[in-house]
Amino acid sequence: MKSEIRKTVPVLLLALMCSFAPAQTPDATERQAIEAAAASFSAAYMRGDMDAMMDSYANDAVIMPGGRDIISHRDSIRRYWTLPPGRTVTHHKSTPVEITIVDSTAYDYGYYEGASAQNDKPPVSWGGKYVIVWVKGDDGMWRMKVDVWNTRK
Repeated sequence: MKSEIRKTVPVLLLALMCSFAPAQTPDATERQAIEAAAASFSAAYMRGDMDAMMDSYANDAVIMPGGRDIISHRDSIRRYWTLPPGRTVTHHKSTPVEITIVDSTAYDYGYYEGASAQNDKPPVSWGGKYVIVWVKGDDGMWRMKVDVWNTRK
């Protein structure tokens, strides 16, 4: 009898704990997908994988780098992100403060940080603030439609 109780109590405790665990909401799932898309962009940027970076953007995307005009059209966005010879991005990360999702559109704002190196020189750190408007494609993937950032001084 004691043996059966010892076996049953942990199972009951686990069942009780699971009943109080918060269910994964659709917004939480979508938030995770947006965070994964942002992390994928950062990884592609550090690899210098321009095709993967461009796949992070909607076909009609625009980017708005601080201190510059709006850049539209995929070829212009690709040209903007193409690094000069000898330059590498050694670190890139975005940290959202808030992600708000409404149907198949979302906006995300927060801080970004990174570092880049030129040839044999030590890496230079940089960072700032960003706002991204995301759209969910027919394929279920979240992509950037509007990407705005500026430096934090």
